[in-house]
Amino acid sequence: YTNFAPFWGGIADPQLAEGSFRRYLLNADHLWCPNGIRTLSARDQDYNLEATITPSNWRGAVWFVANYFTACGLRRYGFVEEAREPLD
Repeated sequence: YTNFAPFWGGIADPQLAEGSFRRYLLNADHLWCPNGIRTLSARDQDYNLEATITPSNWRGAVWFVANYFTACGLRRYGFVEEAREPLD
């Protein structure tokens, strides 16, 4: 999710926003989930650590701060409905 910080800050190229949002952020195979934005892609090897004994908070937990900044970025680049959806 940290790759979307430039969108929160409004410094990312608007032409890149739609592709980035749709390919990764709004994609359930990566960051989008019913409870908000995951902090780690579901496709990341560290997302599910059931096979290890390593406890981790980076299993894609949905954290308020990550969701707030991401929703701000979505709104800034015209994805208003998408920014609201996890909160509904």
